[in-house]
Amino acid sequence: MKSLTIDQWLYQHGLLLCAFRWNELPSSISDITHNTLPVQIAQTISDNTILVLLANAGPKFWRSLQLSQLKNNPEPIDDFSVLIANEFQSTYLGNEDFTQLYPTPAKRSHVPLMRLGGLAGWNIPSPLGLGLHPEYGPWSAYRVAWLTQSDQLPNDYFVKPSQFKHIGFNALQDAAELCVGCAAPCTTACPASAVQIGHNFNIDACHEHREPLTSECHVHCAARRACPIGKDHQYADEQLAHHMGMRWRTV
Repeated sequence: MKSLTIDQWLYQHGLLLCAFRWNELPSSISDITHNTLPVQIAQTISDNTILVLLANAGPKFWRSLQLSQLKNNPEPIDDFSVLIANEFQSTYLGNEDFTQLYPTPAKRSHVPLMRLGGLAGWNIPSPLGLGLHPEYGPWSAYRVAWLTQSDQLPNDYFVKPSQFKHIGFNALQDAAELCVGCAAPCTTACPASAVQIGHNFNIDACHEHREPLTSECHVHCAARRACPIGKDHQYADEQLAHHMGMRWRTV
């Protein structure tokens, strides 16, 4: 039963949502996704297929997770994200099939999340090596992408081709949209000098500096905290430590 509007539901969980009609996606996105899907899923895609993208916005989603029994799971964010996405599908989109594309087991499929976010205007590259959301800055992340045949999602949530923002992906040029005129405190806050205006993020320097357990960056990022965009939406230390610590749980 729908006790909340879609906007209210999204706000309650600290989420952003947008959708794309499959046949309106740039071929650079639809082809790479379609070609890596299992055959049984790829064969179900039609002109009526829509791709729904869900992202967290700020710290509210994490607080919602902490109230869930899934918080102690090995992959709590992924598990909770999929649970929430299924709840949205069943509540607002009816009983149509829910075909999860992301998160997925390794090598099952490839969904170019950053390019989809770029189309929606959610992902503007930055010297931090992170896509910036115009409102939430570096404090937003993609959580679930799925396919459905439902026709119940209001048109307001669809990103139409005339609204596509970043079809290409030139990081240094696109970054100017949000970073031009900024004093760039991210560059001086980074002790590894991995963040430099006019250069791509130096991921090797970052990881080398972060790896020691004694590093101030092991589960923290001063450069990310220094970004003035979305400063009111920063993650709590516990949440940031969880995300930053994922790097060390997968090596």
